[in-house]
Amino acid sequence: MNHCLQCEREVPDAMLFCEQCSQHRIDPLAVPGFSAEARPPATTAATVTAAAAERQSPPARASVSGRELLMIAVAFVVAGVGTYEFLSASSRQPARAPAPVAATAAAEPAGPVRPADGPRKWNASNRRWIGDERHAAAFELLSNNEVHLWQRRDARPILVVRCISKRSEAFVFIESAAQIEPQDEKHGVRIRFDDGPELSERWPDSDDHDALFAPDGAGLVGQLLAARTLRFGYTPHNAPPAVAEFNVTGLREVFELRSSQCAPPR
Repeated sequence: MNHCLQCEREVPDAMLFCEQCSQHRIDPLAVPGFSAEARPPATTAATVTAAAAERQSPPARASVSGRELLMIAVAFVVAGVGTYEFLSASSRQPARAPAPVAATAAAEPAGPVRPADGPRKWNASNRRWIGDERHAAAFELLSNNEVHLWQRRDARPILVVRCISKRSEAFVFIESAAQIEPQDEKHGVRIRFDDGPELSERWPDSDDHDALFAPDGAGLVGQLLAARTLRFGYTPHNAPPAVAEFNVTGLREVFELRSSQCAPPR
């Protein structure tokens, strides 16, 4: 047992304070197992200053020898010389011409080639003009020139001679409607054979309004068989007056080959 230094009351060994006057500490040296060596070392101003100096002082730099400094300087010089040579060589090289760009767009197809103006020949193999008629024949002839139509279109009229059951017809396929006229459903045309006078007639058109029919088909066929040229004038719809020229020579030869379908000319 220990005794309090103030009131001299007995204090158990495990206690450091007196229960009666707890504000007074007992002598720690009197506590069993407590020794002066166990006390923490006293902190002094000298020890604090030394610790702070140790934390603030930077680590000592490794010393560089003169040989190492020389090698570093040589490396810088070599790098500088190489850079200068590279820049000089680049400035002396001529500028490269741009590579040619390969053409990727396909060439535009050429437009339709128009037949050259000039005389045409009669054709007897086109059955579009007779359809399913068995006892029929048709002969067509392209004009020597093209005519201007509405909406900036050009067309080449076709002169057609048709025989159906020994009956002869003649018409001009004009590909578009003719000018509308107030008199009747017919249209004014102008025809001229060879060097003869120009005649004015009125021809009806087809149901599709794309052809003009001669009122006297057999009579016109007879004139065609005896002529060399035909000038056919008319006025297309919404277009200026036009003249189509035909070289009608050779009709007699093809006409006689179809004598079983065509009546003898008048």
